[in-house]
Amino acid sequence: EILLSCAYEQTGQRDKAVETLQIDMYQKVIGLIADAQKFLMLHMHEEVAFRETVQRMAAVSDCFRLDQLHPMTMGNLYYVAALGFLSQESREEALDMLERFAEVWIQTELPVRLHGDGYFDKLDGWFKEFDLGDQAPLNDTVIKKSLLEALSPESGVGELAGDPRFELLVRRMKNKLE
Repeated sequence: EILLSCAYEQTGQRDKAVETLQIDMYQKVIGLIADAQKFLMLHMHEEVAFRETVQRMAAVSDCFRLDQLHPMTMGNLYYVAALGFLSQESREEALDMLERFAEVWIQTELPVRLHGDGYFDKLDGWFKEFDLGDQAPLNDTVIKKSLLEALSPESGVGELAGDPRFELLVRRMKNKLE
């Protein structure tokens, strides 16, 4: 992509050069988070690597405002982190991650739409070129059902049922989604 961007720049198409780089950067940062999610799954019982990955990916998310830009990816990461912390018997950290998970979805307007922001200001046109346009690949009904199931007593985090922090975030999610 760097070569393509340089070619655009050399032909006087600065906006196209910037758009090409933004798309590439966006894809790479989202890819990093997706890779980290799998990395977390493979390292759930290796506490040091797990914790370091969670900390680094949270910093990446905060830096690029990924909770707002790509809530599905970040929600998945936080949920996997919560599962990992539970497997390490770190309930408080699991709850911290579930609170981030819930906050992502409480702040996200449905239907989910792909979009840029003030930094990634050249992405919206690119998203419109997708087969689904800027719409998420899952419809609202499926997203809501999946989110509520993720916090149900039968889920991987069901052991937290009864904990006041957990019950509060479940209520907040239900208020948002029902």
